[in-house]
Amino acid sequence: MRVARRNFAVVAAGLCGFCCGCGTKPLPFAAAAIPPPPPFEFAGAWGARGTGPGQFGAPVALATDTIGNVYVADAGSASVHKFSQLGEPRLSFEDDRAVLHPVSIAVDEGGAIYVADERRGSVIIYKPDGSHFREVRLALPSAAARSSLRVAIDVDGNIVVAARKPFGLRKYTWRGRPATTWKNAAAGGAGLDEPSGVAADAGLIYVSDAANGAIRVYQHDGTLVRTLMAPGERPALGAIAVGHQWVVATDERAHALHVWSVDGGYRLREDLSAWISGSEPSPLGVAFAPGNECLVLDAPAARILRFRLHL
Repeated sequence: MRVARRNFAVVAAGLCGFCCGCGTKPLPFAAAAIPPPPPFEFAGAWGARGTGPGQFGAPVALATDTIGNVYVADAGSASVHKFSQLGEPRLSFEDDRAVLHPVSIAVDEGGAIYVADERRGSVIIYKPDGSHFREVRLALPSAAARSSLRVAIDVDGNIVVAARKPFGLRKYTWRGRPATTWKNAAAGGAGLDEPSGVAADAGLIYVSDAANGAIRVYQHDGTLVRTLMAPGERPALGAIAVGHQWVVATDERAHALHVWSVDGGYRLREDLSAWISGSEPSPLGVAFAPGNECLVLDAPAARILRFRLHL
């Protein structure tokens, strides 16, 4: 019995030496490296083609307000739809005077809605509840100019309008009168052959020109500040969104987005072919939303794509 106990003690001591005697320090724990999120992290999608609540006929333009509501101009149903950032329907309205033919949309800080109508060649202003408020007639010279009509609201509440030459880029007060601070010499804007998007933020106005693959940046009085270009082959830039740090423009033919910093430095090209397929032009709209999100209008699929930005 004593021998058995002694042998057991020897074996136990040997095991302890085997386990603990190989080193005086435990092996370090190597944590798995977590890769950083992509610059555009897909966060979901909402919307569908149809005539019911939250559905679209032929969406053509996208805007957001300061609290994250989303506005979609729908040429298929001749109406404007308002949603929460997550796609919950909040308002849908048509014009009570004539059939809408929208090509662009903007929203001011008070929630008023501005719709560029290509049939009438005007900007129609609606109150936040969708009721008609005012129409600004622009006397556009041709059907081509009316189809290129784009609208934005600047920091002072003025209406900024872009259309093909000879109209160019112009600014109006909320009453529809030409803004007295705008420089007529700059308004024609050399290079604005085919304006395809306009945005305003922090006293600057951004106009994309699909024909020249450039974004012209103007001061509030019409003075040209800089021109934004993408490297490589000239893209057909479309809709624009401007945030506190970034400028994003759509590339409809390539199903992509181009990103610049607000000081003009080019940042990246984001390929959206993982979410957008087919040969139809898309995306047709882009907008920033709270929570560092970028919303993208995939018009052929009649839906809104949500991306979280990690730039």
